[in-house]
Amino acid sequence: MDNPLGIAKEVTDIYRVIRLLSNTYAEIKITDDLLFRTTFGANLINTKSNYYASRLISLGANTNGSASVSSTQSVDWLNENTLTYKHLFSEKHDLTALLGYTTQSSHSESVGASAINFNDDYALYNNLGGGATLQTPSSGAVDWALISFLARVNYSYDSRYLLTLTARSDGSSRFGPNNKYGFFPSGAFAWRISNEPFFHKNSWISDAKLRISYGLTGNQSISDYAYLSTIAQSTAILGGSNPIIRLGGVPAIISNLDLGWESNRQLDVGTDVSLLNNYLRLTIDYYSKITSNLLFSVNVPQTTGYSSSLRNIGKIKNSGFELTLGTTIGDKNKLQWSGDFNIAFNTNKVLRLDGRSEYLTGSGVGHLQVSNTVQLKVGEPLGNFYGREFDGIFQSEEEVAASSQPNAQPGDIRYKDLDGNNAINDNDRNIIGNGYPDFFGGFNNTFRYKNFDFNIFMQGSYGNDILNFGRFDLYNLNGNNNQSVDVLKRWTVTNPSNEIPRANASGGQRILSNFQVENGSYLRFKNISFGYEFPKSFISKIQGRSIRVYVAAQNMFTITSYKGYDPEVSRFGTTSISQGMDYGGYPASKTILVGLNIGL
Repeated sequence: MDNPLGIAKEVTDIYRVIRLLSNTYAEIKITDDLLFRTTFGANLINTKSNYYASRLISLGANTNGSASVSSTQSVDWLNENTLTYKHLFSEKHDLTALLGYTTQSSHSESVGASAINFNDDYALYNNLGGGATLQTPSSGAVDWALISFLARVNYSYDSRYLLTLTARSDGSSRFGPNNKYGFFPSGAFAWRISNEPFFHKNSWISDAKLRISYGLTGNQSISDYAYLSTIAQSTAILGGSNPIIRLGGVPAIISNLDLGWESNRQLDVGTDVSLLNNYLRLTIDYYSKITSNLLFSVNVPQTTGYSSSLRNIGKIKNSGFELTLGTTIGDKNKLQWSGDFNIAFNTNKVLRLDGRSEYLTGSGVGHLQVSNTVQLKVGEPLGNFYGREFDGIFQSEEEVAASSQPNAQPGDIRYKDLDGNNAINDNDRNIIGNGYPDFFGGFNNTFRYKNFDFNIFMQGSYGNDILNFGRFDLYNLNGNNNQSVDVLKRWTVTNPSNEIPRANASGGQRILSNFQVENGSYLRFKNISFGYEFPKSFISKIQGRSIRVYVAAQNMFTITSYKGYDPEVSRFGTTSISQGMDYGGYPASKTILVGLNIGL
């Protein structure tokens, strides 16, 4: 294992990006009320990666130097065409109607080459031919496209009744020929009560509006060509008495020509209220969303020659409340405080799967040999971690003899025998945590006094668990790698710990249990800043518009019981199934900024 100094000095890793963003448009005013607009935008990206690990560190010593060069070119473009009609009838009926057609496409190509076994380190990556062993080169190309037809009508009567109707049809190249298109209509209505005549007497209400909306949206966030059957490269030894390695191909992914859009049906009901001349602002929303035809990779019988297939299955419901409260109190020439607080509660439930009532899925970590970390079950929420239940540490031979783990030793982890058959196996697994919080939110505060301002923003979540894969390595106690400082409290004959197991040269077992699950609740001081804006009398002398100096600190304080680097973590991105997992997640950096803003 290389040390950080060796990696810093003996690895050359250069990544260059050349990017061109362009956008152009044209408008034709057909009549006073009718406007045609067309836009065309492009995003051109060229990347080049150069890498070399020298022979002086482990990364390169095992191969006598390792070099690689790779390049990627991609072209993304978008064309939008809209025809908009806008007219005000009788000073009260405001109508806007739009028809549109959009198309976008992306093309990307990549190529890479590498070599090992160099005589020296002088050329780095600049002479791949100097490597005695050339590695198999790589190349690839990807295309995808999307076309959309859309229509929208906005109607307002006397700024009191607001109606919006939309409809769109989208066609994606990522889906099979039988289901490339999806139709997604929606509607929204708002009533601005504060504009009604009977509200004029209620001067303490500055603004009040009720809102309701319902609509469908689609999701196409899958890999390209996912509906097609693919062939993977493979090798085999053939040739009878003189065998040689032959390169061939094997089926990799089973096709699904019926693969189509994942759809979301969502109802929103809310209100916006401002009180006491906007001193107090309140927004309340309730939503209910049902996701159908989920894009999900399901297991298929091994007799098919495949292991999984991407399909549209199941139904999931999400619902919850969101509350936002804001206020501004005081006079900035004396002292003024502005505060904005928001909190969100969400619950979800699996309504239907692919005919089964439950099955195991979820992301894992390959080298730990831990997989199927989540149980999907009808009637239960998403994100349920599934494993054995930690029941403390064996303290004596007598405890071992009376347990369901006869091969254990004092100091080993004890698991609960949930099915009562005096044996610990996969049937003793249960729900051991959930990656989704009970609620999350933030609180932003700004204080102003004359030309000074002070801001502090906090955010956090409560009730979520984190599956910390790092505990498999940091608590294995085999003496071969770094450990958590907590292992100093491990079980010994003289220290009968009931939380940390004994040291064991064979290492800890790769058994998922709530020993690896921690409370992920946290409160983080996300941003703290202090600034001063120079007075207008000074700025006018230098013919400026504004000058402000400030100092800011980001991610300086976090209150949490989580023992990993950072509780604000999601190892597997935004995937809804594998939320709240951490393995090698890089912590958010603490940053101090000193700045000067000059407006001319």
